[in-house]
Amino acid sequence: MRRRIRQPSLRRGVCWALLSCGALLGCGEAPLPLCTVEGVVRLDGEPVPEGYLIFYPLDDGLDAEATAFQNGSFSLEVHPGKKRVEITAQRPIPGSKGMYGEPEVEQYIPVRYNRDSELTIEVKPEQANQFSFRMDSE
Repeated sequence: MRRRIRQPSLRRGVCWALLSCGALLGCGEAPLPLCTVEGVVRLDGEPVPEGYLIFYPLDDGLDAEATAFQNGSFSLEVHPGKKRVEITAQRPIPGSKGMYGEPEVEQYIPVRYNRDSELTIEVKPEQANQFSFRMDSE
């Protein structure tokens, strides 16, 4: 007796592959919306000429978000949630040169506003997210 072995059709295999991929891709979470965050950065009452803001999420699963700022003003889009904020800014050290003749710089924002920062904000969707960071050098 001759036995006939059936091989699955190509069409059936492609169909199963597409259904499997669709199921895997369709089960992910919707991406979080981005929210506009704006504000000012001042040191001793004066706008900081230029520097960087870094927003570290206090919620799990998100990356840090950062922006450069000038003349004490910033604007960027970030994901909603609670954030720890670090502020950095550098300026040249007068009369100091590096190994290759470049001006040496110093971080002049106190560490309590960057490395040891306890500044926090909460970015909320569909709401004005305006923040003022007023720092003291002492």
